[in-house]
Amino acid sequence: MSEGYDLREALMSIDPATLGGYDEWLNLAMGMHSEGYDYDVCREWLGKWGASYDDRKFRQKWKSFGHAPGPQVTGGTIVKMAMDRGWKPEGRRVGHALSWDSVIGPASAKSTETPPEQERPVVDADTLSDDEVEVTPLFEEGGVDELIAYIDALFEPGEYVGYVLKYEDEFDEQGNVVKRKPGNRGSYTRTAKELTDALRRSGIENALGTVHDESGAWIRFNPLDGAGVGNANVKSFRYALLESDETPNGKFAAIVKHMNLPVAAMVDSGGKSLHAIVHIDAKDADEYAHRVSKLYERAEKNGIEVDRQNKNASRLSRMPGVTRGGRRQFLASLSQGAGDWDEWEEWYAEATDELPDAIPLDTMMGDNLPPLKPALIDGVLRIGHKMLLSGPSKAGKSFLLMNLCVCLAEGWPWLGFECRRSRVLYVNLELDDASCFNRFADMYAAMEGRGLRGINQRDIDVWNLRGLAQPMHRLLPKLVRRVKKRNVDVVVVDPIYKVQSGDENSAGEMAQFSNLFDALAREGSCSVIYCHHHSKGFQGGKRSIDRASGSGVFGRDPDAILDMIELDVDEGDRWKHANDRICRECEMEVARHGTPSLWGDLDARTRTIESNAVAAACGMLGEEHAAALVARCDEIRARRGSTTAWRVEGTLREFPSFPPIGMWFDWPLHTPDEGLKDAAEAGSEETPRRKGKPRDRRDDRKPKAGIHGNEPVGDSSEIYDEINDAIARAVETCAEDGVEPTRHNIHKRIDDV
Repeated sequence: MSEGYDLREALMSIDPATLGGYDEWLNLAMGMHSEGYDYDVCREWLGKWGASYDDRKFRQKWKSFGHAPGPQVTGGTIVKMAMDRGWKPEGRRVGHALSWDSVIGPASAKSTETPPEQERPVVDADTLSDDEVEVTPLFEEGGVDELIAYIDALFEPGEYVGYVLKYEDEFDEQGNVVKRKPGNRGSYTRTAKELTDALRRSGIENALGTVHDESGAWIRFNPLDGAGVGNANVKSFRYALLESDETPNGKFAAIVKHMNLPVAAMVDSGGKSLHAIVHIDAKDADEYAHRVSKLYERAEKNGIEVDRQNKNASRLSRMPGVTRGGRRQFLASLSQGAGDWDEWEEWYAEATDELPDAIPLDTMMGDNLPPLKPALIDGVLRIGHKMLLSGPSKAGKSFLLMNLCVCLAEGWPWLGFECRRSRVLYVNLELDDASCFNRFADMYAAMEGRGLRGINQRDIDVWNLRGLAQPMHRLLPKLVRRVKKRNVDVVVVDPIYKVQSGDENSAGEMAQFSNLFDALAREGSCSVIYCHHHSKGFQGGKRSIDRASGSGVFGRDPDAILDMIELDVDEGDRWKHANDRICRECEMEVARHGTPSLWGDLDARTRTIESNAVAAACGMLGEEHAAALVARCDEIRARRGSTTAWRVEGTLREFPSFPPIGMWFDWPLHTPDEGLKDAAEAGSEETPRRKGKPRDRRDDRKPKAGIHGNEPVGDSSEIYDEINDAIARAVETCAEDGVEPTRHNIHKRIDDV
């Protein structure tokens, strides 16, 4: 029956004195609530008829509406009661009720924001005492300094500031003063700079005028246009006033803090309330109204009994630095909580997720202490946790992740870390199917060449989604189904930009995106490992945790972050590395198909110089195995010019940090190398050879052929001979120095020979 009628008009026609008791009065209020009207409409109705009521109890009752079981009173009750008293709608039909914060627009337009009434509170006000926070002055002595600080915090120098010093009394029926309120429109034609300059020169009384101790003084918290003090004269809809006469100050301050409200200033009124000047940062009056209503609803949900009459943008607040009835109106804080409205919205969206209840610590201690989850990657990542691998483009991140998949499936060490045997799902979002499978085949072949027996390939599932990727929130349920169906222990997502939704630089949106990986880990009972790229530009000057592109969430959210950065190596480093690889190939081939004891009898010069090692190994092998060894060594030589060096640094939540790992990218494997531990990062200002080593004048000369040159030139056989000679002399130097001819010791002595 209420459809289309203006219920506010119907309500205003009903004199509360004509109602038949509390129940009818309650039915009217309940009907307005069920039809979407806000609390102020009922207050306006009672005020119009001069009805006496307890505002606090009325508000509490209002909050209880809509939660009781069974049918609720609707607007039809109000229409009938109004018509019974002679109200006629005069045939007018209007749309649905618009509350003060309603946005006028097409009926089909739907907001994507979560309505405040559906959000969870971020604080349990019942657990806070009335004096939870001690509210103290920001300035030890009141006066001009705190007023100047307040003006500087809220206004730009050229903005007009409104304030009122005069007051008038409001009396009750017995003639007692019940309230002292502003007595005029006050001043509004002076700029913030004019005021602060005058205050510094001559103090408050001389700069502003007489401040009455009986009333204190008021100031408008939004800048004006210099022509008046109404809402139409507000120049910038920057702040709103949050106040409560009913919530004790200590509790009010605690709730404001827990809500992380973007408070520009907090002022003790000198009476019984605190005035929080809160960032609204609205572009116009409509947005201001919407945001203030949201602020008040959230504050009420979190336990503040809000004084809603303060919703106007031109509203006066209490001026700090003066007294009122012998009490200071003091400045309690500046710049508290979130920086602005948008930042607070992002924070509040995260804080009001459907989260579990807090658990008292004492209930989980002693015998109830839950055991830590076992390590998936020893010293790096636990089962059920998340890991991010970040690095620049074309760093071989996918190869490193595929290597990890094989190590997990086979229970094989990865970069020196022991791995728990696991079933793995590799989500390939970037490679075509054939390339992906061929890479895995190459990976297994390379690892088997280093001693792996690949017997658990069945424990790696590959889900190829190139060209079929979906945003993570849509992919999540399909991914969870596959994880559960195949009893997957670890999900590897490579790379995440293919499933990313939202603004990469938005902390709120990326926090929600990251939460999806938590949901995958929780619902799939699995670990999640994902890959992300570096931001653009030079990364060497950044901490490893800050290199991933986009919001800092990527650096804070995972339980483990492994970051790759390229190292600055020259041709001498590459030739030395190729020499060591060839020598190692020779030793392994002899161990597999020759006589290992004979290899152990060789002198260091033969075992550590590639030409000598190949010749010696071929002498211990049959013709077929010797030919295969020579072919592999030739391939290593052919690729050494394109070999790159990298450092992996770890930021870990569950384990102590490990020393950075230097490694070569020997396609398709990344091979750790202790000799790279001191290498400088590519693009850094350090010497291109090694960190901390004095710069050699040879670095400034034109590169030459050989071990010290940056680019080999001339006949390759001559360069090859020079390299071998340099290594041989370095081996001899080790013997003279009485040290083992290890790779590290040889490398240290190459520059000296």
